Amino acid sequence: MPLARGWGLALLAATLGTTARSLDFVPEELQQYDDHHRRTMPWSKSQYGLGLGLVQEPEMQDALDLGVWLAVPLLAVLLLVSLRMQLRSATPLKAGAASQFADLLEAGHVRVRRLAAAVMRTGPVPRHVAFIMDGNRRWAKELGVKTLKGHNAGYEAMCGILEHCKDLGVEVVTVYAFSIENFKRSQEEVNHLMELAMAKFEDAILETGDLHKHRVRVRVLGDLSLLPKSVQEASARVTFSTAKNDGPICKLCLSYTSQEEMAATVRSLVEGVERGELEPEDLDVELIGRAMYTADLPTPDLLVRTSGETRLSDFMLWQCATAQLAFTPVLWPSFSWWQLMKILLDFQRHYGAMMQRRAHHAEAQAKLDEARAEAELSRRRGPRATVESVLKERRGRQEGFLAGLAERRKEALAKLLR
Repeated sequence: MPLARGWGLALLAATLGTTARSLDFVPEELQQYDDHHRRTMPWSKSQYGLGLGLVQEPEMQDALDLGVWLAVPLLAVLLLVSLRMQLRSATPLKAGAASQFADLLEAGHVRVRRLAAAVMRTGPVPRHVAFIMDGNRRWAKELGVKTLKGHNAGYEAMCGILEHCKDLGVEVVTVYAFSIENFKRSQEEVNHLMELAMAKFEDAILETGDLHKHRVRVRVLGDLSLLPKSVQEASARVTFSTAKNDGPICKLCLSYTSQEEMAATVRSLVEGVERGELEPEDLDVELIGRAMYTADLPTPDLLVRTSGETRLSDFMLWQCATAQLAFTPVLWPSFSWWQLMKILLDFQRHYGAMMQRRAHHAEAQAKLDEARAEAELSRRRGPRATVESVLKERRGRQEGFLAGLAERRKEALAKLLR
């Protein structure tokens, strides 16, 4: 069944992706906001990929129909050749024939999955995807197993999704692993989650396990002071030991809520004003966003929540202001690349509208900054200045504060290892 579904998705994605690439209907004013897509897939003309909602002219619809007829047989031939090569290279089925056949099916499934990912990359792929991993306990209850096994299965699902995101070219994956509210759960469950985190961190530090296999760079976000001392130290070690990896960045939100993050950010900004690093007028939307825990990372493009719940549960509320939201009824341990690809198809369909919203927000913020600079200029007495010079001074103070903040956070993390 997974192989059949994979074939169907690959054919659909190839058909739509090939067609969309042939249509050059990207408004010029939006192209500057899609540096990531041009950098990762420079040969693709279309910035919208599967943005079929934009196909309105009859000639574009004709091109769409032509792409369907051309892409389907071409991809079918490629898949058949790929599987035939796999069969020819396999050893004859003798003892353990069932397991060998299962391996062949799995190899075919992997080929289809990677081919579908390559096709999806012809359209825009989110740089940063955030997941609210919900449903571990319900999954365990449905199967009649212990809740702890549900959390173990959830971790395995997370590793699988990291691999799929790596194939797609996603740069950053943020997962909501443990909320501050989760400390209210039973002590047995909390202890198991802490032990699970410790074990997986140690695997990555010792260069074993899935995190190392996929060359993941791990970072831990949240109020680490609430975690056991051993988990704090392991969080610091895994951050420094995986920093040299070249795979996607995985940000694990442990002991995290968005409100706590905002409060910590405000405290750091107030301290910056008190130290004289910032002026009160320097505090704007961009500075607050860059002072968050996710300071040096791109804004999330897509937020996915599993299990059918349609709440954000205090997760990355500031960062996801313009992100596309996707809710699926699938429980997290059952969440697979098949569900992810369907969500990405919808993401590509709405990509143009999302970029327009971001362009509008950026333009509104720029006008607000100029207005505040003009107001500050009118209050000044002394040497003559301009709006540009005021903005330049403000940016200089902001960059200096952010550099110092990053250094202080790095030092606090390193202090846990001493």
